[in-house]
Amino acid sequence: MTANEALRRARARRGWSQAMLAQRLDTSSQNIGRWERGETRPSPYFCEKLCELFEVDTEALGLLEPAPLTASETPIAVPELSWQEPILDPMRPRFSIPLTQVIGRQGLLDDLFTHLQNRTNCVLYGLPGVGKTTLAQLLSQDARCQHLLPDGLLWVSLGPQPDVHTELLRLAAILHAPEDERRQARSTQELVHYVQRLIGEKRLLLVIDDAWRVEEARCLLLGAPQIACLVTTRLPEVAMTLSEAQPIPVPELDMEQSYGLLTQLAPHLAQSPPKTVQQVLQYTGGLPLALTVLGSYLRMQSIGGQSRRIETALAQLSDASLRLNLVSPQRAAMQRPIQPEVIPWSLATIISISEQHLLPAARHAMRALAILPAKPESFSEAAALAVCGSGLDILDVLLDAGLVEGAGEGRYCIHQVIADYAQLQQQETTPGQRLVDYGQQMCASFNVKEEQRMQHMTSEYPVVLAALQVALTRQQTEDVILMVLALVPFWRTQGLYQQAEQWLQAAQAMTTAEKPGYARLLAQRAQFALLREAWEQAQQDALAGLELSVAPEQHEVHATCLLTLGLVAQQAGNDTQARAYYEKGLHLARSGRDGELPSRFLRGLGNLALMQGEYQQAQVLFQEGLALAQQGDQLELMCQLLSNVGKALQLQGDYAHAEQRLREGLALARRLGYRTNQILLLLYLGVTLCQQGKTAQGKALFLEGLALARQSEDHGQIKRFLMNLGAVAFEEDAYEEAEHYFQEALVEARESQDLTSCIVLLTNIGVACGERGAFEEAQRAFEECLPLTHQLGDPWLLSNALCARGEVSLQAHQVDEAEHWFQEALAVYQDREPNRELVTMSRFGLAQVESERGRLEEARQVAEQCLQVFVEMNHRTAEKVRAWLDRVSPTTASIEEGARVAAQEEGDSLILVHEEVDNKILVHEEQKSMPVCPHCQNSHAVRKRGKSRSGAQRYQCAQCHHDFTPSVHRTMVPVDPRLPEQARLLAAQGKSLRAIARELGLHHTTVMRWLNAISEPIPPAY
Repeated sequence: MTANEALRRARARRGWSQAMLAQRLDTSSQNIGRWERGETRPSPYFCEKLCELFEVDTEALGLLEPAPLTASETPIAVPELSWQEPILDPMRPRFSIPLTQVIGRQGLLDDLFTHLQNRTNCVLYGLPGVGKTTLAQLLSQDARCQHLLPDGLLWVSLGPQPDVHTELLRLAAILHAPEDERRQARSTQELVHYVQRLIGEKRLLLVIDDAWRVEEARCLLLGAPQIACLVTTRLPEVAMTLSEAQPIPVPELDMEQSYGLLTQLAPHLAQSPPKTVQQVLQYTGGLPLALTVLGSYLRMQSIGGQSRRIETALAQLSDASLRLNLVSPQRAAMQRPIQPEVIPWSLATIISISEQHLLPAARHAMRALAILPAKPESFSEAAALAVCGSGLDILDVLLDAGLVEGAGEGRYCIHQVIADYAQLQQQETTPGQRLVDYGQQMCASFNVKEEQRMQHMTSEYPVVLAALQVALTRQQTEDVILMVLALVPFWRTQGLYQQAEQWLQAAQAMTTAEKPGYARLLAQRAQFALLREAWEQAQQDALAGLELSVAPEQHEVHATCLLTLGLVAQQAGNDTQARAYYEKGLHLARSGRDGELPSRFLRGLGNLALMQGEYQQAQVLFQEGLALAQQGDQLELMCQLLSNVGKALQLQGDYAHAEQRLREGLALARRLGYRTNQILLLLYLGVTLCQQGKTAQGKALFLEGLALARQSEDHGQIKRFLMNLGAVAFEEDAYEEAEHYFQEALVEARESQDLTSCIVLLTNIGVACGERGAFEEAQRAFEECLPLTHQLGDPWLLSNALCARGEVSLQAHQVDEAEHWFQEALAVYQDREPNRELVTMSRFGLAQVESERGRLEEARQVAEQCLQVFVEMNHRTAEKVRAWLDRVSPTTASIEEGARVAAQEEGDSLILVHEEVDNKILVHEEQKSMPVCPHCQNSHAVRKRGKSRSGAQRYQCAQCHHDFTPSVHRTMVPVDPRLPEQARLLAAQGKSLRAIARELGLHHTTVMRWLNAISEPIPPAY
């Protein structure tokens, strides 16, 4: 066929590209190119559209039929056919899945349809059983595909041993070619051309399923202009070769999608325990065929609704052999020509087909790699080579076969189902010993101080755990103990306390008290029990370790046990005993060679000083310990001590330096990947920022720390972050949300018998209830809290709880009680070094009491002194004090006098009662008429309901129980016109809103309004 120059010139005269012409004809630019090159001819439909478009006849466009060939040139005749119905290949899968029931594949179907629109060869590849054939079937059922390709579907199933010639003859028969003409083709290539001419311009979907070799798949691609080809293969190499663009990988389903498919097949699983369902999902690894097989099996076992039968079936699924040999009822109905005989279609069957095509060396390597952790975990190239004992070429063979997958540069993974199959075939013990040896090498080279080795251990940790499990199964006691003790620093820095406890207990069970490592295992168990806040277990293990470590060569173990006992005694409130343990341990540690232990005992003594309110002494001890840790390059301990120094500075009100030290520690912990230290530093730094009024930054750190704590399953730290998030919600006036956080954390604190946290949480709950006006609930919380504070003896906790109760008493207008509680808070520090923050809070509370009693000048003077202290500390309470002073100004007395005169004259607004008390006039103010409830318009049942944080009076209607705060109409005060310009200049210097407001003596919202009005970028609020 010659090139169609007439069509090309007609297009060029219009100034159209091939793509522009294709768009007008609703076809592809590739088809236009084929027409113009003479490779194909337009169908009658497109001939008619071309003539209409160019307004000429078929002859002018070179669209006439070519002259007939001579007898010697005549190819196999093609019958003229007119299909009234779409072609449906009888070899297509005989199952139908409603698109409404498709889970997790809609995005892939959309991508496939886009490829079909462009008429490009699309190739799907993935693991056996991942659903490639099902996706092809779903695509053929898609209404969009049927509209795009209305002439039908051709389906070719290849498999490992296909007969391409027979498949082509079958396609010719489907296309209604006479049998005698089909038999005229002498070669496969002639038959390919014949089938191409049979298809002609028909718009068909051609599916080539389960391609194993490129040459066979290419024979069947046909290359007809209007067909769209979809190829599926389990081999990545075949996919890359056949695809015109990038082949499309078919991933496994994620956990949520897997759960949806499994419960769709076996609905009764939705009522099963979550752990049981989680285990079943883990068996499948998100593989759709595995989910289908297991779901169908469980559904069959649920017939009759007998729970006994269902529980038995779930228990049986723990047997990998049973899981792999279950037959899929859906797949059994769609046998393909893989083998001459009919075979049961199970997971073991489809994996064995891939394995049979491997060389013996690759087969042995696959079975060896199955001992490594399965997906979603991964393993390094070094681990793979060490375990399988072969070279990279064998690993590449497994990659090309799709039995091992890449998981990033130098990392690989193996699917759970493939690993189960390979383990069942494995009969050698050598790979297990190789894995143990590799785990030993990893532990021996691990150093918690080196960032690179820390990262390597983090990525290889699942492999090391697998090595530990093999050593434990084989009762290799020395290997288990050595690896467990080597992993202790990793478990500690990553917060993996539960795993550490399990492995330490397993290692301890393998040895006896006479062996040297036994005491060290006990000491480490005690340390992790302490981290898990299991105080009794920590004490028992430490005492047992103390008795077994009296020999001079075990002084480090002995000192570690003393440290644990000191921490337990401190937690129990026995400070004298704790100090004795710390001082004895410090003396022992200084005489030893371990440079880390002295710093740990100094840290313990510093924490004891903090608990007793001796903040400067604590800071001195922490600094000494930090210096020793820096000398010995003890990076983990440096992070811990930086957090302690920051906390000591924070408690002294030096927030700027506290923040600096905490950020220094956080940067170090993040660089080295110390998750435990990151959690602690995020907690302390978040608190420090919130105390400076940087609530948004503090909340972000709390959320980051909470996520890390959940990863570590550290319930103690989870509780603390919940407490602080509740405090943030409180600052945002979301009192119910705050109380919810506090109550949730309180449950955790009671379960762990954490007395300190119980006190803090009960204090916060009392304050939150007071803000809501629920004074009875607040009183119950404080009545439970205060005895606990006296029992613990912590001055900070006691003073804080007393101040909080005084504030709630003020809100309830119980002035005498408020004075009592604030005086009690001050008395806490009579014989101790005062806590600057809490002393100032108590004095400000007493200033408010004086104001309520009418002693305004004295109250204002004390409040101004408190404001100065809070400003020096950069404390968030400074804003509250400043707002209170704005309300209680020197003109307050004259305003009240004017109100009294007006009340006497008009007799309807206020009643003022004067009483002589110590030659002072005490003013009591009562409203004669309450505000009207905006909900029910009632004024007789309205009662006071405490005050908001801004000091505005709140009310509640006893009739409809509606809470409300009457709107306040403020009188606008003239503002210096130079202030907005000063605010703009300060903002241009990069100062924050609050910093500008403090400098100009304004509220930060006023500054924000000015900057918005002049379209200046608003600096961060903190």
